[in-house]
Amino acid sequence: MTQRIDLLPHRCREKLRKRSVVRLWVGLYVGSALLLASSTIAFRLSCRPSATEIQLLDAQAALSARHQEEAKRVRVKLEALRRVIARHERIAWPVKMSDVVAVVGSVAPQGVSLTALGITPRQNAQRTRTGNDSTTKRNDSKPGDVLLVEIRGLASSDAHIASFVAGLEAHPLFARVALDYARREQRADSSTREFGITCVVDADRRYIFESPATATVSAQEAQP
Repeated sequence: MTQRIDLLPHRCREKLRKRSVVRLWVGLYVGSALLLASSTIAFRLSCRPSATEIQLLDAQAALSARHQEEAKRVRVKLEALRRVIARHERIAWPVKMSDVVAVVGSVAPQGVSLTALGITPRQNAQRTRTGNDSTTKRNDSKPGDVLLVEIRGLASSDAHIASFVAGLEAHPLFARVALDYARREQRADSSTREFGITCVVDADRRYIFESPATATVSAQEAQP
């Protein structure tokens, strides 16, 4: 049996032992550093999709905010447009002045000539009599819901005036036709009848002129 005899001096043996311990600790430190680096890289790689999702959510939130702001501006514009349309509906006439003139001219019989024609927006009112008192009862409708048509003219006889009034009453454009006065007017060469007629056009209806030549119309209820 062979025995190994250590002839290495004690001092050298101690240095070698210390060197081995140092190498062991260095290896442990390097291994720990590598493990920490690999863990950090893995964590960053795992967090990268989350960061991308967060950026995507931020972009979607910003886009949604812009859409809401745009929708708010559109609603403000629509509300302003509704107010303009409502204001236009309050002041708009259902017929043109030329249409009224055409209708009156088509209804007027031979022997009647017009001297004045006026159209004025008025609030609808209905007169009722109680005993000897005359009161005015207003409807719950918007101001200017009727157009007051005032006709002044000359006629050769009362029969022509009566025919004119009957023609206005029969026409769908006019309502509440009334003969205000009919009086004799003496002229140099002849005697004529001066008259005044009032009637109304319902502004809450819309009129479609089907035949401009005959000035016939059909009335429709205005849409709210």
